[in-house]
Amino acid sequence: YALNPFTTTLLVFPLTHLTMSNTHKTLQHRIKKQIEFYFGDNNLPNDKYLLGKVRESEKGWIPIEMLATFNRVKKLSTDVEFISKCLHSSILLELDSNGTHVRRVKPLQEKPVNKIQEALKSKFWKDHDLSPFTHTDSHMRIISGTSNPDLAQKICDELKHPLTPVTIRRFADGETWCQVQESVRGCDVFIVQSTCSPVNDHLMELLLLVDAIKRASARSITAVMPYYGYARQDRKTKARVPISAALVAKLIESAGVERVCSLDLHCGQIQGFFSCAVDNLFGQPKLANAFAQTYQGDLENDIVVVSPDAGGTERADYFRDALANLLGRDVGMAMMNKKREEANKVARMELIGDVTGKDCIIVDDMIDTAGTLCLAASRLEESGARRVFACASHGLLNGPGVSRIVESVLERVFILNTIPLPQDKQHQKIVSVSVADVLSQTIERINTGSSVSTLFGLEP
Repeated sequence: YALNPFTTTLLVFPLTHLTMSNTHKTLQHRIKKQIEFYFGDNNLPNDKYLLGKVRESEKGWIPIEMLATFNRVKKLSTDVEFISKCLHSSILLELDSNGTHVRRVKPLQEKPVNKIQEALKSKFWKDHDLSPFTHTDSHMRIISGTSNPDLAQKICDELKHPLTPVTIRRFADGETWCQVQESVRGCDVFIVQSTCSPVNDHLMELLLLVDAIKRASARSITAVMPYYGYARQDRKTKARVPISAALVAKLIESAGVERVCSLDLHCGQIQGFFSCAVDNLFGQPKLANAFAQTYQGDLENDIVVVSPDAGGTERADYFRDALANLLGRDVGMAMMNKKREEANKVARMELIGDVTGKDCIIVDDMIDTAGTLCLAASRLEESGARRVFACASHGLLNGPGVSRIVESVLERVFILNTIPLPQDKQHQKIVSVSVADVLSQTIERINTGSSVSTLFGLEP
């Protein structure tokens, strides 16, 4: 609408055509992306029904009429002619001369995998293909804060998608300033930012990036937080103390985040602090795979997975299942009963279970100063353990953490790269395992509207 300068008449111009045109293009894009996902390298090898139909066809042609009956396509359109039109611009798929059948431009190449990967895919991440992605999405933006730029770049390498440039500065008084260097209007934006040390700086940086992107008219904003800071303050343990994990959740949502993706939250109930969708990914299968790959020729003895406390038994049990599936034999379970005097200080620790003559793996969600971990390792050695290892999702390694590990009885410690491992903290005892493939696959599934839970075998 506009005001006529020569009269007081308000002129109204119809926007119906423009709105319908944009909606039409968005629908076409969504249909094309969904069908490309069905035929993609990350889905087709694991989609028994569709793969069977492709193999039944002499040249791999699939009727569009059949695809129109798939739930996710059906929700968008059942018009075969319209779906065919949506696929004309695809570089991954081709149509037959009648426009009624579709197939991959490049036939599916079935690559052999080693036994460890094959076992992992059979139960965990059953739809997860570690091969590189074959396309990028022009409506997707991946942005990194300063907490873990290396992981963000590895995620983009997996997706074969560029990392959107961002300028981040800090003023002399400590204030943070940021600017996204590319347009994000109408885009689905994923911000990769762990709230690790310095926690408050990285948290404020995330909030400012979200605000900048929201004001730039992004279509959606997802915070990919491999490590969620303040997670240990998830309840009131004393009078007049905050529930910091809940406050941080409110801050993130208030800034404009519509979805959060994190890995191995300290407590699963933290998801309830958010009213938006939260994807809590699991790192135990990656750790189990790394351990099995490293020691696959040296695991003759009985193995026992040890939880450092009662609250971590579910996590340790999930790791045990993953490792038993990889090794093809039973793995034992034990637990430590500990009592803390205060944060990072354990008063008493007792072992529940038999570890005599066995290889023990302590499984926890994070390693902070490593005091609890090294004390648990000493207790296990005193109880007759043959060797002691540790696997943890988040290696904070604050204060004397590294020196304690180096001087301890631990043979090797496996951690995920959710938090960067600087040069001064690197040691031959500490093995960093990348989760870029898991996070990239998760981003791809969120972006295409596909299931994330099937990535970990949580749905039939």
